[in-house]
Amino acid sequence: MLHLLAVLEGQTYAIEGRRVAEVLPLVRLDLPPGPEHLATFRHRGRLAPALDLSRLLLGRPFTARLSTRILVVRPGGGAQVVGLVAENLTQTLSIQADAWEAVRRPGEPPHLGPAAMTEFGPVRRLELEALLAAAFPEPAA
Repeated sequence: MLHLLAVLEGQTYAIEGRRVAEVLPLVRLDLPPGPEHLATFRHRGRLAPALDLSRLLLGRPFTARLSTRILVVRPGGGAQVVGLVAENLTQTLSIQADAWEAVRRPGEPPHLGPAAMTEFGPVRRLELEALLAAAFPEPAA
């Protein structure tokens, strides 16, 4: 299966290509009040939320580079879109399903999925649904 690779401070993260609707260059992001990892951007004339993967994974804001991209994903396959701002997004790689191995360290967030050894070294898969659930918690009833 095809994966998009983002390299953040020496660690390579993979996002399943089938989950990505579009890959956009970094556009202007608006930073509304609220959680630091959230922003908004214009996507096809409408405002959409964007998640800063560097802030979520490393605790620091992303660095605007030529290789910083916005991955447009559709949670649950619906019409709504969410942007994932990812640094150093320059590679794709086909990783077979049986190459992934469970590696869970104590205290790791659930959006850090299994790892695979690849030609680029070790890669951790980001579990999109868990990532979105952490970024957009359901309001208490």
